[in-house]
Amino acid sequence: MQQTQNYKLNKPEITDYAKIELLNDNADIIDAKLKDLEINGDLTEIVQTVTTLQREVTDNKSEFTEHLVDDMPHKYTNSDNGKTYRLGFGVDAGGFYYIQQEVE
Repeated sequence: MQQTQNYKLNKPEITDYAKIELLNDNADIIDAKLKDLEINGDLTEIVQTVTTLQREVTDNKSEFTEHLVDDMPHKYTNSDNGKTYRLGFGVDAGGFYYIQQEVE
């Protein structure tokens, strides 16, 4: 029977009979490694990081989708006249074009 390289988990061959003791050995090794991660705080930190990243991806996806749908998603204030403008870009048969509109 082979074993995994890092944690020496049992890897039964197709011709091996299932032995509960070997499955229990695998479970004990996995349990000990998970507990070690939990004690060191690594597992909690990893879960929190993954959760945060998932939330950021979802938020960014929503913002990006809204940005694509809006014809003029950007705003700026002209320093010469103090007026605020919306602006964007578009495409038609003639190519790209610039859109600008004063915000009231």
